[in-house]
Amino acid sequence: MSELHKTGAWLSGRPGHCRNLPQSQAVAGYGIGILCIPGVTALMPGDIQNATSFDFPVLYHVLEDIEFEQIACGSDEVTPALIAGARQLIANGARAVVGACGSFGHYQKAVADAVNVPVYMSIIAQVPFLQQSLGAQQKLLAVFASGSAYTPLLREQCNIVDTDRLQVISLWETQRFADMSKAEYQMDVDALVDELVEHIADSIDPAVGAIVLQCSNLPPFASAIQQHFGLPVFDMTNLISWLQSAVVRRDFAGYL
Repeated sequence: MSELHKTGAWLSGRPGHCRNLPQSQAVAGYGIGILCIPGVTALMPGDIQNATSFDFPVLYHVLEDIEFEQIACGSDEVTPALIAGARQLIANGARAVVGACGSFGHYQKAVADAVNVPVYMSIIAQVPFLQQSLGAQQKLLAVFASGSAYTPLLREQCNIVDTDRLQVISLWETQRFADMSKAEYQMDVDALVDELVEHIADSIDPAVGAIVLQCSNLPPFASAIQQHFGLPVFDMTNLISWLQSAVVRRDFAGYL
């Protein structure tokens, strides 16, 4: 049982039923803690690392001295920092921990095993769940920033076994998307959306029944992708909102 449960500080939603927080907790009111890395990518509304993407408060912990290349291949050197960051978020009141980079899925089991709150290090951890929603003849399309991040370790950590019904495509070959990682990048959003949609359209299997966006930079374009393909589009913003609704339950309002 967590310290928050032991002290009764877990939100009851009813005045008079909440005790003082642990002395180590300096802030409150956050349901979701987000692990992220520094970078120069444009953080548009919809990006996980833009707090205005959510209609509830989120708590960030930025992991310094970590390179994306380490995360993309699942380097063990990153694991201690991720666990320490998750524990810090929880100490500050987070009731669930998520990762802001799709490649954090390489550490799903390691971080979940180290803490006592729900953990989703990547939207890719939901691939088996999303596949369950599709018919036996349908596929899930996973749109990765870089196909090199779709590793055997990622599949093992996220319990992906039905690879025949998972199509993976990479966006790194598209010039405008690759340029997003460059400093001083001037984004032409319309041109970028057109490029993304065209690239997906050229690759998508006719059997695809839903799309999942692995990269946390992609949710700003989820609506445009859905409008073009007419399919359900899942991303980390969906997962975070769903998780928030589970760890911060609200009373129902209505009438009989």
